[in-house]
Amino acid sequence: MYKKMLTRMAGDIHGIIRDLHAGPYTHHNGKSITQFLFPIISGFFVCCFLACHAKTLTPFTPELHPQCAQWTLCLQDMRTYWANTQRPVIAVHDLDPNHPDFTILVQTLQQLHFLPKDPEPVIHGSVVDILAVQNALKTLQGLMKLPVTGVLDEKTVDALNTENPILMEKIDHVQKEWQKMGPLPKHYILCNIPAFTLDVMDHGVSVLHSRVMVGKVESKTPEFSGFIYSIVFNPTWVLPHSQYKIYGPLVGTDGYYWHQGKLLQKPGPKNHLGQVKFLTRRPDAIILHSTHEPELFADPDRAYSIGCIRVQSFQDLAEQILSRDGVNGSISIILDKKIQKNVTLKHPFPVYAVYRRLWIQNGVIQYFSDVYGHDLVKKIRDFGPNHSPTVSLFQKPRIKNQKKQIH
Repeated sequence: MYKKMLTRMAGDIHGIIRDLHAGPYTHHNGKSITQFLFPIISGFFVCCFLACHAKTLTPFTPELHPQCAQWTLCLQDMRTYWANTQRPVIAVHDLDPNHPDFTILVQTLQQLHFLPKDPEPVIHGSVVDILAVQNALKTLQGLMKLPVTGVLDEKTVDALNTENPILMEKIDHVQKEWQKMGPLPKHYILCNIPAFTLDVMDHGVSVLHSRVMVGKVESKTPEFSGFIYSIVFNPTWVLPHSQYKIYGPLVGTDGYYWHQGKLLQKPGPKNHLGQVKFLTRRPDAIILHSTHEPELFADPDRAYSIGCIRVQSFQDLAEQILSRDGVNGSISIILDKKIQKNVTLKHPFPVYAVYRRLWIQNGVIQYFSDVYGHDLVKKIRDFGPNHSPTVSLFQKPRIKNQKKQIH
């Protein structure tokens, strides 16, 4: 782009010099040469500067994008590994730890970021964690559209030994999707829906990692960006109309009651919001909250809610948010006393919910199931060449009035 601009400006400058040499001091359209000289020459030097520094200009801030930085390193390591013609090649087609090639298999999975580079999580003394190796192979197989078996078959061996453009293209694509987000704030909450996880990020580093539950297939949790404006301890649940048929017959039990035509549930051990809710003021009333069924966090697939995000480490999350709002100390006293308290934040806390099946955590690639079938939808839907839902998704949200919140 800069080369074309430079060529065009060089032609204009050449024409000006030619006119100056021929005289009189006017351009062929009758205007003064000085009207053209300053902007064109100034633009010429600007383009020279941009052309010289184009490689150093980046559209995002790497330290605030841990996924971008990790994917960049991952791509570099993959290209370096496959470019090394002297590297050992895997020949074994089984997972026998006593086979000489098993060490090569582990090292290959580490170099390609499917296993931690620190061997400790894989090899405990003389005992090899076969399950970790199988899970790494399943991740690779899922990415390569191979049968996800965890078995080191011939096609999986070929995928490890040979550079695969499909894999590289997928990683390059997901890295660009993260770059589209633009600069992120210093502190924010990042929830990955298909991973069923949430992180509190501080300057690109996760300071809190928690399991979450998300919406069922029929009540999907949307991708969104927004703010947490207030935290309510020991909250009342105001049920959405869609739940009246289910919980209306329970009025008089488990804390359900009618008030001014609305169905509510009192604070207590059976309250569906649990002990804490984090209000977002979203039009669709999606919020974050705890739950009265914490045992469900043990399940691997946790699509159980009617749209909201249930947080396992809700107390730690509340303390993280409040500490950055100037309120320090434990919230356990408030929770123990069963007092309903609404804390409005002086500084709303940013929150992002994304749908990323391909993820990298501590340098290790993870590949999650398509819980909502988004990949199939993306194949059918034509967004057009200039449309990206990710770009519009992460525009800075506007502050809106308080809306009713659902579970």
